[in-house]
Amino acid sequence: PCQVVPNASDAHVMIGMFNAPEGVRRRERLQKGAVITLEGHSMNKDALAGADLLVSFHQRSDVVVNYFYSLKHGVDCIDPAGDCLHSVQDALEARGASLTQTQGKSGLKGRKAAMFISNMCDRHGSFLKELLDHVAHGIGVDSYGLCFHNAKEKDHPLYVGDNAEQSKELISGTYKFHLVAENVLVEDYVTEKFYEGLKAGSLMVYLGAPNIDKYAPAPNSFVNAHNFAGPEELAAYLGELDRNATLYDSYFTWRSDPRWPSAEFRALADRDFAHAGSASWQCRLCQAFVQRFCPA
Repeated sequence: PCQVVPNASDAHVMIGMFNAPEGVRRRERLQKGAVITLEGHSMNKDALAGADLLVSFHQRSDVVVNYFYSLKHGVDCIDPAGDCLHSVQDALEARGASLTQTQGKSGLKGRKAAMFISNMCDRHGSFLKELLDHVAHGIGVDSYGLCFHNAKEKDHPLYVGDNAEQSKELISGTYKFHLVAENVLVEDYVTEKFYEGLKAGSLMVYLGAPNIDKYAPAPNSFVNAHNFAGPEELAAYLGELDRNATLYDSYFTWRSDPRWPSAEFRALADRDFAHAGSASWQCRLCQAFVQRFCPA
């Protein structure tokens, strides 16, 4: 059976966070080294050099993991030993506002979009800044993060002082749009930003993984920034959504359609980083080791 041991000398697999572990005794102990990473910026040749096994978000990894644990009630669960999963449908409905609730919403000063970004403000070149400039005199954006900051969470009536994740979720749900951007644009790099955005009850505008449609719960469930030529074209479409109630509402019909979320979306739970038991990444790593390095 697979088990975690306290001494590296007793292990068949040594695990390094972000980088290959040092001191792997491949010859005398037949040990193997594994790298685990959930961060897109750490997926580079130098970081992975010397690793025999990879645990990451990328679909070509030996063990694939994801941020699905953030699609649940309450704040993120980071205890791999705990039962972090809830019904997918219940999680989506937890903050999934009805169509009548999502119409006509706006923020503190009449702005209709919210954004929570506090680092790497110049990510993706000038895309975000240009987008904010283009929508400034139409939809308008309340930026609660440090990037392009113009709104304070504590001024919002739904602010939760001792729970940042809950506060973000509740505040985002009072807007028509919620702008989300991943730190890097890498295939399969889909973080809690996307999953939490599905719960907010507002329409998520997502700039992230080029293949994000593979991770969507349903067609037409969010606005994919990659589908537009640039920030100006995206801003024009958001303006159209703001003016056209029928078009805007079409992004929420999947929530009441029994066909969705799709089976593929539900299956993402099987690769949840926080999964416990036999489906945990630790057990799956053990299985990958046996399959690759232990002869039958």
